[in-house]
Amino acid sequence: MSNWTVAGEREATAESTGVGTGAGVGGTGSSGPGPLWSGGSGGSALAPELLRAPWLRSWDLSLGRSGYRLRVLDQPGRWMSSGELARLAETLAEVGLAAMDELPTYGVFSGERSAFANRVIGVVSLARTGAPVAFAAMVYLPVELGGEDTLVLHLGLAMISREHRGMRLQGALYERMFFLPSLNQGRVRWIVSSLGASPAGIGAVSDRFDDPFPSYRGGRPCRPYHLEVARQLLARHRVEFGCAAAARLDPRTFVVVGANDPATGGAHQFIAHDPVSRYRREECNRFCSALLRYERGDELLQVARLNLIRGLVKILGGRCGGGNALTFVQAAGHTAYLRTLLGRDNKWTP
Repeated sequence: MSNWTVAGEREATAESTGVGTGAGVGGTGSSGPGPLWSGGSGGSALAPELLRAPWLRSWDLSLGRSGYRLRVLDQPGRWMSSGELARLAETLAEVGLAAMDELPTYGVFSGERSAFANRVIGVVSLARTGAPVAFAAMVYLPVELGGEDTLVLHLGLAMISREHRGMRLQGALYERMFFLPSLNQGRVRWIVSSLGASPAGIGAVSDRFDDPFPSYRGGRPCRPYHLEVARQLLARHRVEFGCAAAARLDPRTFVVVGANDPATGGAHQFIAHDPVSRYRREECNRFCSALLRYERGDELLQVARLNLIRGLVKILGGRCGGGNALTFVQAAGHTAYLRTLLGRDNKWTP
């Protein structure tokens, strides 16, 4: 079972609660809606025509028989009341402290409403008790490609309580979190990016998305859009993912040298000599160890593509168990429903 919340069902917005998007979650900002990023965040404003306000604000669903539930929220900083946003921030901090000893101070941990206005947030909780155990926070970032502005979905922070690691929750999050952005923005094709040092995350990007660079599997060329997106993300948006001001991109390997260096604002909380989140394929773990100097705070920037229709068929169809007709019908039904919601003007190439 799943539940949706559409814009018409809620009255609490940043404007009606008297809190601007640049305000802290405690509600001490200006009275107007303001830009999507506060001036103090270091980001640049996103034009309303580039990032549409969500008409489908939240999606609550069960993760099968796993005993977990997932709630996905699109741009909650644009429509949640101050109290709701404060409770969401507390939930994310609770998960964060169950996942690591010290929280970083950027993004959803900054205490700023603006950090929730350009993000898609998914929270996994125990179905029986409602206790939160994991979250992911993707962020919309504008870049210019071929003379046109477009959105990149940066995978951003993903944290899982130590007690619930190994349950494949990260994959469950990313398999489902792209639905709301696609429905609300009317698109199924995305450029995605990720910055991290965790072999589990690097392996997941390599295996779950189209045309990833770099990949532990090797053999994939760096295309012009890979490099252009990587350069723009670091030039325009590094504050959004906690990257040190002095960190530099190696254009050959896409290693961001000193990304977490605290001397120039990096998220030192992620520096680890031996990351615990290893990938199920040992070749990925070896790839990361050879490429990254963990003690220096290096991270790997990956850029890839996603076609949601093709991904949906692949995800659901891969669970057919040797020809399960019901799963195939479910995949076809989800695909047809998504196409209907997004309208007939889209060009579909699954």
